[in-house]
Amino acid sequence: MHGSFFEQPCGISLDEIEHSQAKVIDVDQEVEAAKRPNLSMDFLTNEYAVQYWRGIFRDYLKFNAGTWNYISQKKKEIFDCCPGRKLGVLCRGTDYTDLKPYAHPVQPDVNQVIEKTLETQKRCRCDYIVLATEDKDIYTKFSTIFRDRLIAIDTERLKSGNEEFLADTMKKNGIDAVENGLNYLTSIYLLGQCDCLLAGRTSGSVGALLMAEKYEYQFFWNLGKYGIDDAMIAWATKRKEEK
Repeated sequence: MHGSFFEQPCGISLDEIEHSQAKVIDVDQEVEAAKRPNLSMDFLTNEYAVQYWRGIFRDYLKFNAGTWNYISQKKKEIFDCCPGRKLGVLCRGTDYTDLKPYAHPVQPDVNQVIEKTLETQKRCRCDYIVLATEDKDIYTKFSTIFRDRLIAIDTERLKSGNEEFLADTMKKNGIDAVENGLNYLTSIYLLGQCDCLLAGRTSGSVGALLMAEKYEYQFFWNLGKYGIDDAMIAWATKRKEEK
């Protein structure tokens, strides 16, 4: 499979655009008012913006035949044997919590995520946990606790090191970027099919929101940004330890 997962929205291929005269498209004022998808808490919790961009996604971001066949087959394989209510959990690799990339949203610790997952699973009466993560250690921790109640796509996962991001490790290990991207897209799509969602502030969270019809319950960790809100993070951690 090649690296394109979507149909071209205007019926023109990338090859045709390369030899075409450049076009400039003016951005509609309504689009500006609706706010472009981003990682801010305002977008993640602004139902008007989410609904607007869900419409844009449905109208213009259409999976091509190969991508949709793959995603729908994976959904059938995984979901058909696990009927019941599902809680989606998006957990970024511990490479982020270790390396703390400047100005990127702070990701919750895996133990925080598991604690919140157990609480939400009980409160929202969810039968299964649908986990999206590229981190092998995170997957192992979840599988140890949730066992046969854990659903996750069968994909390459790596242990996080302290010196580089998992994406760089995957490149060094020769993991196929297209296959890995397709599995990531499938994982995010499956999160969009869940009844509830738990996630940090990431692009994947935005993707899951736009692919979902509506969540009964959703929760996003708002922990600031690395290198910018460190004082706030330290204060919140101290308060939690004192309780």
